[in-house]
Amino acid sequence: MLAVVQSFSNSEIDDQESAARDYTLTVEAVKLKPFFMAGHTFEMTCKVSSQNIKTPRYSVLITAEKTLNDQSNPNGTTRIISLNQDSVVRREDWIDQDRVDGVVLEKVQENEFRYRMYQTQVSDAGLYRCVVTAWSPGGGGMWREAVNGLSNPIQIDFQTSGPVFNVSVHSDRSTIYRGELVNLICIITLEGTFIDPDDMSFDVSWFAMRSVAMDRDPVFLASLDRKGIVTQARRNGSSDVSLERIGLLEFRLRLHGCEDQDFGNHYCLVTPWVQSAAGVWQREMDIKSKPILVAVKMDVLNAFKFPLLIGIGLATVIGLLSCLIGYCSSRWCCKKEVQETRRERRRLMSMEMD
Repeated sequence: MLAVVQSFSNSEIDDQESAARDYTLTVEAVKLKPFFMAGHTFEMTCKVSSQNIKTPRYSVLITAEKTLNDQSNPNGTTRIISLNQDSVVRREDWIDQDRVDGVVLEKVQENEFRYRMYQTQVSDAGLYRCVVTAWSPGGGGMWREAVNGLSNPIQIDFQTSGPVFNVSVHSDRSTIYRGELVNLICIITLEGTFIDPDDMSFDVSWFAMRSVAMDRDPVFLASLDRKGIVTQARRNGSSDVSLERIGLLEFRLRLHGCEDQDFGNHYCLVTPWVQSAAGVWQREMDIKSKPILVAVKMDVLNAFKFPLLIGIGLATVIGLLSCLIGYCSSRWCCKKEVQETRRERRRLMSMEMD
């Protein structure tokens, strides 16, 4: 009887593994509006079909591959919003504080899901996909992951004829020594359409890569948002940084009391904001400047100046003290010996006379 049960259990497992191998899942993403402009709503649906899965449920994740490098996500893929098999929604890496509720993912049919993004920005350009996971009942009210599927990409692209922004970084000096002050200036230039200064603002962030070959992860230093709020990273050394706006299109980063840890390639990342005719602020694409190398050197003269002065001072004091000791010794000790010698000579002369 035990052998029969064991044989039945093994056949059940084989059937489940065979069914798992036969699971199929197809995901199709469809853009509902073929053309739209920045500021409008972007909509797309995720249509799911599966085979050989008994009463499946689906969880959906919307991802985006931005066309520009995102410093918060160097891999290029951002997880925006998800909906699990129990229809519980969760915002993943959506960190735009100005549009906290700007994305919506909802289930419209048993095998169809709709994603909407309100008030789109130029920075939202990229490829969007649906990542779907099929779940099957696993017994005891639990759900078992069956198979995953990835949809075709849906591209968001904006055809704009607006201004073109460029960014460059300049330093006030080429040679930097420990303890000195360094000024790095981020300069923004504008090409194309003229914009009123009141209709544009910028988010400026500074980063450093602690290598010459640009082969390490960037380190955040400081940022100044379009509202003028400065944010600085925590620092371990005694050096400090400050960030300020010194002109309409110029931002200055200061490195106070440079140390060896301030060595590396520094660059600024600028996010322009442009106000449309309707009074809506549009976020443009991020612009990254070319890096500039900050090489901190040791000033040999300054490094040995204080030890040299201390050494000379100590040598002078010791020399004067030695002279004083020698003078006192010759003044008192030698004088006593001379007096005793004179007395002895007088005694000898007296004896000779006798």
